[in-house]
Amino acid sequence: MSHTFIFSLGVVLISAFTAARAVPADLSGFAETLRAELGVPALAVAATNSEGLTAAGVAGVRAAGGDDPARITDRWHLGSLTKSMTATVAARLVERGTIRWDATIAELDPELAASVPEAHRTVTLGQLLAHRAGLPDDRFSAPLQMKMWTLEGPPEDQRRVLVPLLFAQPGVTPADETMRYTNGGYMVAGWMLETVAGEAWESLIQRELFEPLGMDSAGFGPPGMDPGQGAQPLGHGRGPDGPVPVPAVLGADNPPPFGPAGRVHCSITDLAAYARLHLRGLRGEDTGYLPHEAFVRLHADPEGDGYALGWGVVGEGDDRRSTHTGSNTRWLALILVWPARDLAIVAATNAVPQDAAHADVLARLIDAATNTGDRAP
Repeated sequence: MSHTFIFSLGVVLISAFTAARAVPADLSGFAETLRAELGVPALAVAATNSEGLTAAGVAGVRAAGGDDPARITDRWHLGSLTKSMTATVAARLVERGTIRWDATIAELDPELAASVPEAHRTVTLGQLLAHRAGLPDDRFSAPLQMKMWTLEGPPEDQRRVLVPLLFAQPGVTPADETMRYTNGGYMVAGWMLETVAGEAWESLIQRELFEPLGMDSAGFGPPGMDPGQGAQPLGHGRGPDGPVPVPAVLGADNPPPFGPAGRVHCSITDLAAYARLHLRGLRGEDTGYLPHEAFVRLHADPEGDGYALGWGVVGEGDDRRSTHTGSNTRWLALILVWPARDLAIVAATNAVPQDAAHADVLARLIDAATNTGDRAP
């Protein structure tokens, strides 16, 4: 689903989402309307301003064909929304002096760098997070996925093994030549953070992001795979008759070393808390987490690629917005941060809508925004 969808969602719901409330508005009715139009089993949506949650709602069922309703506390797979989280953790380590944006593979591990093509041994952390390290677009690379599933050992060991393999792929080009969206770059960046921190990315992000923000629902892989979580929504594939539930098992997600690029899950309200952190940081408010300049760096697009560090960037000046879409093909998650409006919106579904449903929703939202832009849903 496109950044346009997120923008349209923001326009049509802006009056309801930004109004100050002691208790967040219930958007379950709107969520049900949107869920039905998208043809997905369940959908959750939340919005926040810089002060706190302003609205939230959930609709539908945890598994197609069932009658167990989705809850506002349920966990949703975030896919590539994880990328900005990895970049956020990197910013924390940069501020602390643990690593630099221009730190290179060769600098951090000369032995490993010897197995990387010489031209890419000086690839930097910043280039990796901006998708400018020369790696090819690997979103549909079956060989890479198959290779990752054959790796053994802890995820951090697997990521180290992947570093030279990623730079040996067909289609690798000189670093900083062009921006090409790639999951592999975030796996390499995750390895760099692990190397300087001396701990796995999974524990690093827990300590540096989830705990400070109180994101108690955050975890990795398909929601519900951990028995301690209890029943959770299932992701869905698409069959001839509609969404088909996929059991919450290891193979229902990307392989474990994929973590820094897209394996986080959390509740919709915890995702809103994460969005609020960036909203406040970009507005120059004291977050107690990172200085304003660090948030500006995370959301900057100096090359005009439409991409910052884990964020898509649209608009100019006061209308500038940061967005992203995430999906492992069985879930869909969306995020929008709009500083000028003091607004952040997050949404998640447990299936990927069909293109036709997406187009219909876009048309409805644009029409609503044009004709009744100040109407609450």
